[in-house]
Amino acid sequence: MEIILETIEEIPWDTDAALIGIGSMGHAVVRTLDIAREFRARGKTVVLGGYMVSLMPEEAGKHADAVVVGDAEDLWPQVIRDFEAGALKPLYRATDTATGSKTALTRGPVSAPHANAEKAGEPTPTPPDNLYHTPLPRFDLIVNKRIGDFLPVQAGRGCPNTCSFCSVYCLYRGRYLKRPLEEVLRDVRQVRDLGFKKFLLLDDNIGADRRYLLALCEGLRPLGMQWLSQCDISVGRDPELLEAMAGAGCIALSFGLESLSEQSLQGMDKAWAVPADYPALLAAVRRAGIDLSTEMVVGGEGDTLESIRATARFIEENRIVVPRFYILTPIPGTDYFETMQREGRIVNSDIYAYNGSEAVHQPRHMSPEALTAAYWSLYEEVFSFRSIVRRSLLRREVLGSPGALGRALFYLGVNLYYRRQIRQRITPNII
Repeated sequence: MEIILETIEEIPWDTDAALIGIGSMGHAVVRTLDIAREFRARGKTVVLGGYMVSLMPEEAGKHADAVVVGDAEDLWPQVIRDFEAGALKPLYRATDTATGSKTALTRGPVSAPHANAEKAGEPTPTPPDNLYHTPLPRFDLIVNKRIGDFLPVQAGRGCPNTCSFCSVYCLYRGRYLKRPLEEVLRDVRQVRDLGFKKFLLLDDNIGADRRYLLALCEGLRPLGMQWLSQCDISVGRDPELLEAMAGAGCIALSFGLESLSEQSLQGMDKAWAVPADYPALLAAVRRAGIDLSTEMVVGGEGDTLESIRATARFIEENRIVVPRFYILTPIPGTDYFETMQREGRIVNSDIYAYNGSEAVHQPRHMSPEALTAAYWSLYEEVFSFRSIVRRSLLRREVLGSPGALGRALFYLGVNLYYRRQIRQRITPNII
């Protein structure tokens, strides 16, 4: 078995593997289908999965031998057995992901704490209900790849928020599923035993269940690891939780702020977010010693050319070390797509052209062409040398702190790499 990460390595088109599984996120699904077609042309059997494939299985199925909809862990052994028996089905569906069926969930007590935790005397909090299990990750398949000085770990999937444009919501429908805490801590220990001091907590919204996160932090604290994750900005209102996260090793959080326009947020079914509160909430996160990364979209119902320009000032004033932007795009399968289609506002019906960096819908206050131009102007301003230095190096948190200085130099490198991509008209982090 071999894992290939195309963002950092070449695809071995001449592989002797008989079965090719491909997953991706967001607009990278277009590249996924390109890869699938090429492997099938070479006589390989191809199985597709992931968020976007799960939202558009019929379209994806045109380019693959099989499609897996939803969480694949429980389905994959059956896919393998069917392939080996020459009886591969065109569609495999994890119905519990979308409907709330309990087939893959555990109620009540789960297995005993990991033996290493008992030997080390480390606390393993009692896990909550509504749990899903995953096998021990095959870190050996990625440990030697150039992905950074960390390995990925996951504690939960889904998000209780219901943003209409979000593929996570459209798959999980406001549900947040969690793994047993002892399994998460088991995975973190494996990362540590492999010689790593950091891990990336790949949750959609790690702050979705406060009690669970506090318990997780209690279990992580004795391990002495550093970690990064993402959650919604409301964590800035919870100093106790921020203190627990920082004390457990959290060094950076990414926030989906989306927009500075309340009207745009309302149009995304994200009215609970209040842009006027963003600076204070971000400052609270910084005071806890946690660095800031953000993701935002332009082209919402309230966005204007002026509000997009103001977004650049907001990023610099709030010292966002790693900002990313996308054009709000009506992806098939999302609620936002249905709204734009119903209103007749989709101006480009070729879904294979949807890349998050070119407007394909009619915004309220500008033309699609003006939105695309404003998007790239925003990126160019935010990733000017002046802005990069101010956001990554000239921050109060960096001065007098060797650890913070090391992170700042890392962020400087990330920003310079993003700048190079932007100059080539490649949206950073899009693949």
